Amino acid sequence: MRDHATQPLLHHLVGTVLAPTSALGGADGQIRAAGVQGVFHADSRVLSQVRLLVDGREPEAVAHADQGAGRTRFVSLARWLGDPGPDPTVRLDRTRVVSPGRMAETRRNASTAREPVTAV
Repeated sequence: MRDHATQPLLHHLVGTVLAPTSALGGADGQIRAAGVQGVFHADSRVLSQVRLLVDGREPEAVAHADQGAGRTRFVSLARWLGDPGPDPTVRLDRTRVVSPGRMAETRRNASTAREPVTAV
């Protein structure tokens, strides 16, 4: 049997697209330097990695949602920060916006902890 070239599977990635630019990453919002993840413009990879770390750790993903053409929101938790106990008190909202030739992200941290939270 002869091997033939195949395209990578994309069904497990979250795409944020506004042609001719697209960002492909994980459901957690991270874009890892592996496989077909990255930011592409006109089918050329222009960025291979975007990772958000809080105190050297990746936040835990809880949700993502398409918010229209070229816009995706990711919600994650930093459960190791904030108040002790079973209910998380530190949340991170990350919004990725793609436009032709550009990608930008905004991040918003929210805390319901009793004391101020400090992280790097």
